[in-house]
Amino acid sequence: MATVPSAFFGQYSSGADLGFLLSNVKNNTLFEKEFFGPSSGSKKDDIFYIEEGDKAKGGKGYDAAVQSDGGTLKLDKSTEAGILTGSGDGKIIGTNAGNNLVGNEGDNLLKGENGKDVLVGNGGDDKLVGGNANDILSGGDGDDKLIGGNGKDQLYGGEGDDVLMGEKGSDKLFGLAGDDQLFGADGKDTMIGGLGNDTLFGGNGKDQLTGDDGADVFGFLKGDKGMDVITDFEAGVDKIDLSDFHTEFGKLKFKDSGDDVVVTVGNGKNAVKFKLLGYHASDVDTGFFQF
Repeated sequence: MATVPSAFFGQYSSGADLGFLLSNVKNNTLFEKEFFGPSSGSKKDDIFYIEEGDKAKGGKGYDAAVQSDGGTLKLDKSTEAGILTGSGDGKIIGTNAGNNLVGNEGDNLLKGENGKDVLVGNGGDDKLVGGNANDILSGGDGDDKLIGGNGKDQLYGGEGDDVLMGEKGSDKLFGLAGDDQLFGADGKDTMIGGLGNDTLFGGNGKDQLTGDDGADVFGFLKGDKGMDVITDFEAGVDKIDLSDFHTEFGKLKFKDSGDDVVVTVGNGKNAVKFKLLGYHASDVDTGFFQF
Protein backbone atom coordinates (compact mmCIF):
# COMPACT_ATOMS: atom_id res chain seq x y z
CA MET A 1 0.00 0.00 0.00
CA ALA A 2 1.35 3.42 -0.88
CA THR A 3 0.87 6.27 1.54
CA VAL A 4 0.66 10.00 1.21
CA PRO A 5 2.94 11.69 0.34
CA SER A 6 4.31 9.15 -2.21
CA ALA A 7 0.95 7.81 -2.93
CA PHE A 8 0.25 6.18 -6.23
CA PHE A 9 -0.14 2.45 -6.66
CA GLY A 10 -1.12 1.02 -10.02
CA GLN A 11 -0.16 -0.35 -13.41
CA TYR A 12 -0.43 1.54 -16.67
CA SER A 13 -0.88 -0.40 -19.93
CA SER A 14 -3.46 -0.04 -22.64
CA GLY A 15 -6.08 -2.73 -22.38
CA ALA A 16 -5.02 -3.74 -18.88
CA ASP A 17 -6.93 -3.36 -15.67
CA LEU A 18 -5.88 -0.56 -13.35
CA GLY A 19 -6.30 -0.26 -9.61
CA PHE A 20 -4.98 2.28 -7.17
CA LEU A 21 -5.19 3.15 -3.51
CA LEU A 22 -4.31 6.38 -1.75
CA SER A 23 -4.09 6.64 2.02
CA ASN A 24 -2.85 9.29 4.40
CA VAL A 25 -0.16 9.10 7.07
CA LYS A 26 -2.64 7.67 9.56
CA ASN A 27 -3.54 4.90 7.11
CA ASN A 28 -7.01 6.26 6.49
CA THR A 29 -8.07 5.54 2.94
CA LEU A 30 -8.53 8.64 0.79
CA PHE A 31 -9.77 6.92 -2.32
CA GLU A 32 -9.60 3.46 -3.80
CA LYS A 33 -10.71 2.49 -7.28
CA GLU A 34 -10.34 -0.32 -9.79
CA PHE A 35 -10.77 0.15 -13.52
CA PHE A 36 -11.38 -2.68 -15.94
CA GLY A 37 -9.81 -1.81 -19.27
CA PRO A 38 -10.10 1.29 -21.47
CA SER A 39 -13.56 2.50 -22.34
CA SER A 40 -15.43 5.28 -24.07
CA GLY A 41 -17.63 6.03 -21.11
CA SER A 42 -20.23 3.72 -19.65
CA LYS A 43 -22.17 3.20 -16.44
CA LYS A 44 -19.15 1.40 -14.99
CA ASP A 45 -15.85 2.77 -13.69
CA ASP A 46 -13.82 3.64 -16.78
CA ILE A 47 -10.24 4.62 -17.55
CA PHE A 48 -9.19 6.65 -20.60
CA TYR A 49 -5.68 6.76 -22.09
CA ILE A 50 -5.47 10.08 -23.91
CA GLU A 51 -3.03 12.37 -25.70
CA GLU A 52 -2.32 15.97 -24.74
CA GLY A 53 -5.12 18.28 -25.82
CA ASP A 54 -7.78 15.57 -25.83
CA LYS A 55 -10.52 15.23 -23.23
CA ALA A 56 -12.00 12.13 -21.69
CA LYS A 57 -15.78 12.20 -21.42
CA GLY A 58 -16.97 9.81 -18.76
CA GLY A 59 -20.23 8.04 -18.12
CA LYS A 60 -22.12 7.48 -14.88
CA GLY A 61 -19.37 5.52 -13.13
CA TYR A 62 -16.13 6.72 -11.56
CA ASP A 63 -13.93 7.73 -14.50
CA ALA A 64 -10.23 8.57 -14.78
CA ALA A 65 -8.04 10.00 -17.52
CA VAL A 66 -4.39 8.87 -17.87
CA GLN A 67 -1.92 10.91 -19.91
CA SER A 68 1.71 9.89 -20.46
CA ASP A 69 4.86 12.02 -20.42
CA GLY A 70 3.42 15.19 -18.96
CA GLY A 71 1.69 17.87 -20.97
CA THR A 72 -1.60 19.53 -20.00
CA LEU A 73 -4.53 17.38 -18.93
CA LYS A 74 -7.84 19.21 -18.50
CA LEU A 75 -10.63 17.10 -17.12
CA ASP A 76 -14.15 16.97 -18.46
CA LYS A 77 -16.81 17.64 -15.82
CA SER A 78 -17.81 13.97 -15.98
CA THR A 79 -14.27 12.70 -15.22
CA GLU A 80 -13.34 12.40 -11.55
CA ALA A 81 -9.60 11.59 -11.67
CA GLY A 82 -6.59 12.75 -13.65
CA ILE A 83 -3.27 10.88 -13.67
CA LEU A 84 0.06 11.74 -15.30
CA THR A 85 2.55 8.96 -16.04
CA GLY A 86 6.15 9.02 -17.22
CA SER A 87 8.63 11.72 -16.23
CA GLY A 88 7.70 14.77 -18.31
CA ASP A 89 6.59 18.00 -16.67
CA GLY A 90 2.80 18.17 -16.64
CA LYS A 91 -0.29 20.07 -15.63
CA ILE A 92 -3.71 18.81 -14.54
CA ILE A 93 -6.67 21.18 -14.29
CA GLY A 94 -9.62 19.77 -12.38
CA THR A 95 -13.30 20.67 -12.35
CA ASN A 96 -15.78 21.98 -9.81
CA ALA A 97 -17.02 18.47 -9.03
CA GLY A 98 -14.16 17.34 -6.77
CA ASN A 99 -11.23 15.45 -8.27
CA ASN A 100 -8.36 13.08 -7.49
CA LEU A 101 -5.29 14.40 -9.32
CA VAL A 102 -2.01 12.45 -9.37
CA GLY A 103 1.25 13.77 -10.79
CA ASN A 104 4.27 11.90 -12.13
CA GLU A 105 8.05 12.14 -11.60
CA GLY A 106 8.26 15.51 -13.39
CA ASP A 107 7.55 19.02 -12.13
CA ASN A 108 3.77 19.21 -12.08
CA LEU A 109 1.05 21.80 -11.54
CA LEU A 110 -2.13 20.29 -10.09
CA LYS A 111 -5.09 22.64 -9.74
CA GLY A 112 -8.25 21.46 -8.06
CA GLU A 113 -10.86 24.23 -8.55
CA ASN A 114 -14.03 24.25 -6.38
CA GLY A 115 -14.70 20.63 -5.32
CA LYS A 116 -13.28 18.52 -2.50
CA ASP A 117 -10.02 17.47 -4.11
CA VAL A 118 -7.14 15.10 -3.40
CA LEU A 119 -3.91 16.24 -5.08
CA VAL A 120 -0.72 14.13 -5.03
CA GLY A 121 2.43 15.48 -6.63
CA ASN A 122 4.70 12.41 -6.34
CA GLY A 123 8.23 13.12 -7.70
CA GLY A 124 9.57 16.44 -8.95
CA ASP A 125 9.20 20.00 -7.71
CA ASP A 126 5.44 20.40 -7.83
CA LYS A 127 2.89 23.15 -7.26
CA LEU A 128 -0.46 22.01 -5.87
CA VAL A 129 -3.42 24.39 -5.57
CA GLY A 130 -6.49 23.15 -3.74
CA GLY A 131 -9.20 25.68 -4.55
CA ASN A 132 -12.35 26.52 -2.61
CA ALA A 133 -13.36 23.35 -0.73
CA ASN A 134 -11.87 21.04 1.92
CA ASP A 135 -8.89 19.61 0.06
CA ILE A 136 -6.02 17.19 0.74
CA LEU A 137 -2.66 18.03 -0.83
CA SER A 138 0.48 15.88 -0.75
CA GLY A 139 3.70 17.02 -2.36
CA GLY A 140 5.70 13.79 -2.25
CA ASP A 141 9.38 13.94 -3.24
CA GLY A 142 10.97 17.19 -4.37
CA ASP A 143 10.77 20.80 -3.24
CA ASP A 144 7.06 21.46 -3.53
CA LYS A 145 4.69 24.39 -3.02
CA LEU A 146 1.25 23.55 -1.63
CA ILE A 147 -1.55 26.14 -1.48
CA GLY A 148 -4.71 25.07 0.29
CA GLY A 149 -6.94 27.98 -0.72
CA ASN A 150 -10.35 28.31 0.93
CA GLY A 151 -11.75 25.53 3.11
CA LYS A 152 -10.45 23.26 5.85
CA ASP A 153 -7.47 21.77 4.07
CA GLN A 154 -4.82 19.16 4.90
CA LEU A 155 -1.35 19.76 3.48
CA TYR A 156 1.51 17.21 3.57
CA GLY A 157 4.91 18.34 2.35
CA GLY A 158 6.72 15.02 2.13
CA GLU A 159 10.40 14.75 1.20
CA GLY A 160 12.30 17.87 0.19
CA ASP A 161 12.23 21.49 1.33
CA ASP A 162 8.59 22.43 0.88
CA VAL A 163 6.44 25.55 1.23
CA LEU A 164 2.96 24.97 2.67
CA MET A 165 0.36 27.75 2.65
CA GLY A 166 -2.96 27.06 4.31
CA GLU A 167 -4.61 30.37 3.36
CA LYS A 168 -8.27 30.71 4.44
CA GLY A 169 -9.97 28.17 6.72
CA SER A 170 -8.85 26.08 9.69
CA ASP A 171 -6.12 24.01 8.06
CA LYS A 172 -3.72 21.25 9.07
CA LEU A 173 -0.17 21.58 7.76
CA PHE A 174 2.46 18.84 8.05
CA GLY A 175 5.93 19.56 6.73
CA LEU A 176 7.16 15.98 7.27
CA ALA A 177 10.80 15.61 6.07
CA GLY A 178 13.06 18.45 4.91
CA ASP A 179 13.54 22.09 5.91
CA ASP A 180 10.02 23.33 5.34
CA GLN A 181 8.22 26.66 5.54
CA LEU A 182 4.65 26.58 6.88
CA PHE A 183 2.27 29.55 6.66
CA GLY A 184 -1.16 29.21 8.23
CA ALA A 185 -2.56 32.61 7.12
CA ASP A 186 -6.25 32.93 8.18
CA GLY A 187 -8.13 30.46 10.37
CA LYS A 188 -7.44 28.30 13.42
CA ASP A 189 -4.62 26.19 12.02
CA THR A 190 -2.64 23.21 13.29
CA MET A 191 0.94 23.19 12.03
CA ILE A 192 3.65 20.55 12.55
CA GLY A 193 7.08 21.02 11.02
CA GLY A 194 8.27 17.43 11.27
CA LEU A 195 11.85 16.39 10.54
CA GLY A 196 14.33 19.10 9.59
CA ASN A 197 14.81 22.76 10.48
CA ASP A 198 11.41 24.27 9.80
CA THR A 199 9.91 27.76 9.88
CA LEU A 200 6.32 28.24 11.05
CA PHE A 201 4.19 31.39 10.74
CA GLY A 202 0.68 31.02 12.13
CA GLY A 203 -0.78 34.27 10.80
CA ASN A 204 -4.31 35.24 11.85
CA GLY A 205 -6.31 32.93 14.10
CA LYS A 206 -5.58 30.93 17.23
CA ASP A 207 -3.03 28.54 15.77
CA GLN A 208 -1.16 25.60 17.28
CA LEU A 209 2.51 25.51 16.26
CA THR A 210 4.68 22.41 16.73
CA GLY A 211 8.19 22.38 15.35
CA ASP A 212 8.90 18.71 16.09
CA ASP A 213 12.49 17.60 15.35
CA GLY A 214 15.24 19.99 14.30
CA ALA A 215 16.13 23.61 15.03
CA ASP A 216 12.87 25.36 14.22
CA VAL A 217 11.85 29.01 13.94
CA PHE A 218 8.43 30.28 15.03
CA GLY A 219 7.66 33.58 13.32
CA PHE A 220 5.24 36.39 14.08
CA LEU A 221 4.32 39.47 12.05
CA LYS A 222 2.80 42.86 12.75
CA GLY A 223 -0.97 42.66 12.52
CA ASP A 224 -1.27 38.97 13.44
CA LYS A 225 -4.60 38.35 15.19
CA GLY A 226 -5.40 35.59 17.68
CA MET A 227 -3.09 34.10 20.30
CA ASP A 228 -0.99 31.26 18.88
CA VAL A 229 0.37 28.44 21.03
CA ILE A 230 3.91 27.09 20.62
CA THR A 231 3.73 23.54 21.95
CA ASP A 232 7.34 22.29 21.92
CA PHE A 233 9.79 25.19 22.04
CA GLU A 234 13.27 23.94 22.93
CA ALA A 235 15.49 26.57 24.54
CA GLY A 236 18.94 26.75 22.98
CA VAL A 237 17.75 25.03 19.80
CA ASP A 238 14.62 26.77 18.49
CA LYS A 239 14.07 30.49 17.95
CA ILE A 240 11.13 32.92 17.94
CA ASP A 241 11.44 35.42 15.08
CA LEU A 242 10.21 38.92 16.00
CA SER A 243 12.29 40.80 13.42
CA ASP A 244 9.18 42.31 11.80
CA PHE A 245 8.50 44.32 14.96
CA HIS A 246 11.89 46.10 15.19
CA THR A 247 11.79 45.67 18.95
CA GLU A 248 14.08 44.35 21.70
CA PHE A 249 13.88 41.97 24.64
CA GLY A 250 13.35 44.70 27.24
CA LYS A 251 10.15 45.84 25.53
CA LEU A 252 8.44 42.44 25.64
CA LYS A 253 5.86 41.61 28.30
CA PHE A 254 5.58 38.23 30.03
CA LYS A 255 2.70 36.88 32.11
CA ASP A 256 2.45 33.43 33.65
CA SER A 257 -0.68 31.42 32.82
CA GLY A 258 -0.64 28.23 34.87
CA ASP A 259 2.36 26.20 33.73
CA ASP A 260 2.83 28.39 30.65
CA VAL A 261 3.78 31.96 29.79
CA VAL A 262 2.04 34.49 27.54
CA VAL A 263 4.36 36.80 25.60
CA THR A 264 3.09 40.18 24.37
CA VAL A 265 4.80 42.15 21.62
CA GLY A 266 3.72 45.77 21.19
CA ASN A 267 0.97 47.74 22.91
CA GLY A 268 -2.76 48.27 22.81
CA LYS A 269 -4.98 46.94 20.04
CA ASN A 270 -1.98 46.32 17.79
CA ALA A 271 -0.26 44.02 20.28
CA VAL A 272 0.53 40.46 19.20
CA LYS A 273 0.34 37.70 21.82
CA PHE A 274 1.45 34.09 21.87
CA LYS A 275 1.79 31.37 24.49
CA LEU A 276 4.83 29.19 25.24
CA LEU A 277 3.85 25.88 26.79
CA GLY A 278 5.96 24.58 29.66
CA TYR A 279 7.74 27.85 30.50
CA HIS A 280 7.32 30.55 33.11
CA ALA A 281 8.21 34.22 32.71
CA SER A 282 11.36 33.71 34.77
CA ASP A 283 12.59 31.05 32.31
CA VAL A 284 12.55 33.28 29.24
CA ASP A 285 15.65 35.20 28.15
CA THR A 286 16.89 37.06 25.11
CA GLY A 287 18.35 33.88 23.64
CA PHE A 288 14.83 32.67 22.85
CA PHE A 289 14.39 35.35 20.18
CA GLN A 290 15.56 36.73 16.84
CA PHE A 291 15.10 40.50 16.67
